[in-house]
Amino acid sequence: MEGAKTAQKSNKNPIQDEEKVIELINLVKTYPCIWLDTDRQYKNNEIRHQAWQQIASVLEEDPQCVHAKWRNLMNSYRRTKKEFVVS
Repeated sequence: MEGAKTAQKSNKNPIQDEEKVIELINLVKTYPCIWLDTDRQYKNNEIRHQAWQQIASVLEEDPQCVHAKWRNLMNSYRRTKKEFVVS
């Protein structure tokens, strides 16, 4: 079990460069189907999948890594926002 945890930790997301993260954010902004829940295409998984494919292509990264980085950014944002409201 210990070895499995170590293996997971070594698979760090390759998108660490600040410029690449900003580029990711700007690209996601251009695809409201990813982040805007009132968008008509928000619930269409195929269109959302294509959007992640296109974003990954521009960033020259794996789509799963790009999506994982976005989830990480959003989780960090929510956590920070929650802490700010509480204090």
